[in-house]
Amino acid sequence: MIAITVSPLVCISRRASASYVSRYRIVPQRFKELTTIFLLRHGETVWNEAGRFQGQKDSPLTERGQQQADEAGRRLARELERHPGQIDVHVSPLGRTKKTAARIARYVPLRSRDEPRLMEVTIGSWDGMSHYEIHMEYPGMLEGADAFNWFFRSPDGETFDAACARIKEWLSQLRSTTIAISHGLTGRLIRGMYLGLSREEMLELPVPQTGFYRLQNGQAQYIE
Repeated sequence: MIAITVSPLVCISRRASASYVSRYRIVPQRFKELTTIFLLRHGETVWNEAGRFQGQKDSPLTERGQQQADEAGRRLARELERHPGQIDVHVSPLGRTKKTAARIARYVPLRSRDEPRLMEVTIGSWDGMSHYEIHMEYPGMLEGADAFNWFFRSPDGETFDAACARIKEWLSQLRSTTIAISHGLTGRLIRGMYLGLSREEMLELPVPQTGFYRLQNGQAQYIE
């Protein structure tokens, strides 16, 4: 189990700007004390395996992805034994998350609801393409972008600010322990906002498909 604890003083010194802090930092301490979030990513898909960024398009879970979802369900069931009381389940309405949620429900038989604010960040016309295809079809658009910021270079995709705004809205409305089944990039933003990280730090967070994160008391613990 890996625990990530972020000192408020360190966060302030590393955040990008005052305007960023006022808009997206943002998870009040009282919220952290009262609310626990179990954050899961969907299992591996055909396009994950092929190196294509799915965005808000879809591809089926691979056999490995189905096994990952089953294992996540078993782990989550064990973890929830220590969390009595009301538990809400919010699921991105995209196909890969719905299929993952259906497999998890075999072990955690709770009613879920679709939550569009948990959908993956879309990169517009680049959805479904590989990094190489984007480089070839849109020459120069990725120039100077690092391994993660290129997601927000698309001319018709969702902006970083827009993605953070919908996630902030979702977080602000949570009132009980919540299981969230979401995506790689969106999951980075959720964890980063919860921990008060800068944009650069958020986009460098790992996004494994074999476990899940428990966000509680200002920490993000990886459960595997």
